[in-house]
Amino acid sequence: MLAKAIIEFNKGNYKESLSLIRNIIIINPLAPSDMWFALGLCYYRTGNIPKAKLSFDKTLELDSQNSMALASLGIIEIVLGQDSFESRRKAI
Repeated sequence: MLAKAIIEFNKGNYKESLSLIRNIIIINPLAPSDMWFALGLCYYRTGNIPKAKLSFDKTLELDSQNSMALASLGIIEIVLGQDSFESRRKAI
């Protein structure tokens, strides 16, 4: 199921990939942080920024040193804050 989710994501079928990754997490609630990060990427690509943020937060809860999740949260902060100096500072 994971391989299919990766293939669908790479094809640009983000909703299909999202569905597969959600099913993986439902089957295994103790899924590793990388699964939560992948879920966040799918949410981001489908335009669901609030759920993407929650998924990246969960990634950091499981792995506080995950640099990709930290960078992704910074990007989300910039997207949500538009041109605000405060959002750019928070993103950094």
